[in-house]
Amino acid sequence: GDIKLEGNLEYRFRLLGNIHGAVFLDAGNIWMLRDDPNRAGGRINLKNLPGDIALGTGAGLRYDLSVMVIRLDCGVALHTPYQTLRKGYYNIPRFMDGLGFHFAVGYPF
Repeated sequence: GDIKLEGNLEYRFRLLGNIHGAVFLDAGNIWMLRDDPNRAGGRINLKNLPGDIALGTGAGLRYDLSVMVIRLDCGVALHTPYQTLRKGYYNIPRFMDGLGFHFAVGYPF
């Protein structure tokens, strides 16, 4: 893609000792400046911009080891920028289709 737009909001809070919690909201997408026959709908169109932004939210745990942080997150998709069987902004066909668990070391930013 030629253009990337991404955003993240995250609120972190202490739960117990070195264990912290977090809630987050992620949004973004990647577009091209020109049409590509292999990527239908991939060209940026400002009229469609709100619907072209993928959106997800979730919560997680962080274990702070002072030299690194271990994270376990559960996220769920709220909106995909492509057509699905559902109408409206929340267009994930089934809740489980948008559910994901992620393990990571360190903060993403």
